[in-house]
Amino acid sequence: MRLLQQKYDGKKIAIFYLGDWDPSGYDIERDLRQRLALAGLGPFTPMGLRRIAIFREDIQKFRLPPLRVKNKDPRANGFKRRHGNEAVELDALPPSELRARLRRAIDAVIDRDAWNRAQIVENAQRETCKRYAGVFRDMVSAEGDYAE
Repeated sequence: MRLLQQKYDGKKIAIFYLGDWDPSGYDIERDLRQRLALAGLGPFTPMGLRRIAIFREDIQKFRLPPLRVKNKDPRANGFKRRHGNEAVELDALPPSELRARLRRAIDAVIDRDAWNRAQIVENAQRETCKRYAGVFRDMVSAEGDYAE
């Protein structure tokens, strides 16, 4: 519901998906796209839904420990036909790589001018809070002096 309101308000929506490279992790992305479409959010906005981890290429590139696709999974045969019999858990990806991918994905959708303006406002608000905290502290100290 919240995403729908964002869309109606004309805001751009970006969803980053990070999932295991296995039948379930792969299917979650498909299912999410389908659910978003049913909720009135598809076809998706220009920023859209983007998978940023894990990909089959990551297995070799990062020498990730592959697992065999579990045959008990009802999606296993389709996954193996399309992608092979290797599966990898998301947490096998080096944390530094995961952070770098997230940073790049987020940086690609941030309105830098709006971000910088928000930081200026936040810094001003922080300074105002510090000033008022100092005034309050001084008032409490002054009252303590009279209470004696």
